[in-house]
Amino acid sequence: MARDYTKYSVEGLGDKLNKRQLVFTIVKDWISKNNPSLEDIQAAFPDHIQGSNGFIVLESEVKNAKHFNVKNPLDINNGMSVVVSNQWGENISGFIEHVQSMNYNVSSNKNKSSDSNSQNINANTTLVELDAIIEKIVHDDKTAQEKFAPSTINFINENNQYYWFILAVNNFLRDWEIKIDDDGLDLSVDGLHPKGRNLNFNPYEDYRLFYDWREEKFSTEEDDDEPTSFFTALIDSFYDFDAHSDLISLSEDALNVFINLSKTVLLCTICKECENGADSDDLTNLLLNINFDDLPQIKDEIGGGDIANEILNDVLVALGIEIEEYQNEEDLWRDIYLMNYEDVARALLDDDVFDLDYIRS
Repeated sequence: MARDYTKYSVEGLGDKLNKRQLVFTIVKDWISKNNPSLEDIQAAFPDHIQGSNGFIVLESEVKNAKHFNVKNPLDINNGMSVVVSNQWGENISGFIEHVQSMNYNVSSNKNKSSDSNSQNINANTTLVELDAIIEKIVHDDKTAQEKFAPSTINFINENNQYYWFILAVNNFLRDWEIKIDDDGLDLSVDGLHPKGRNLNFNPYEDYRLFYDWREEKFSTEEDDDEPTSFFTALIDSFYDFDAHSDLISLSEDALNVFINLSKTVLLCTICKECENGADSDDLTNLLLNINFDDLPQIKDEIGGGDIANEILNDVLVALGIEIEEYQNEEDLWRDIYLMNYEDVARALLDDDVFDLDYIRS
């Protein structure tokens, strides 16, 4: 299932907040206004709102640091500090309903820029919306279906950074082919697949970092302690910033382009890695490198952790990876990661992902 990356606003407190930031911002505000005890704050924000992992706990009693915002403890009375859960997904709706009753006015940008009834892909289409568009077009009449692939190609020709959409569309269509066959449905997806060979550019020449990054920048130089990270290499290659932190000043639309550019670059890099005989260790290290850990200001101010997760997860879905099959919250990979990246890397290699709509460069 595709993930939801809706942004939220809280009247008087902030805009463009991801789920974790939304929760933390409201809890922090409530604490600052009420100077509560631990019992007070747990009564105001009971555990059942979050679910099984706990909502707000004493900093000294955290058992799994990955599940809490341990970098930003909040002081309460009696000289104690608490930390807030960062585990938010579908449970965010219950949190919003709860804090609305506490007079916090929360709104979201969900579907703000795209018509949920539209079958047209645009620059603000999310993976969730893309999945819904495909379902609608599969059930639509032949006239609408005949327009779909050409209109998708036209959009990507005008917005080259969105090439990853082609593989995502085709992955969803492959799912429908299986469903149609298994359920004996009177439907067809013939002619719906957009083909990269119809583009007026070669994404694997324009948007891979294979030669510039993996063979040169990612290899550790004798004088370097750490290799160049994915996002640092991407910014250096595609943006003329005075500093990497200039990413923070991008408008919402420009940041959206950056995110989709990142998805296309990562997709093309993965495919090029697989074509060039990378082993599972190489590919695992590539996947683990999709983070803003070396750019902490970006990570904190624009929710870089969630952005990196969105980029990686959407690309894996576009490449046909069933993400849920590689996630196990009860048995964390390397005792740290929700997803087993080593198994994902093996699946990408076994599936020959570079053959999916691959355009030789």
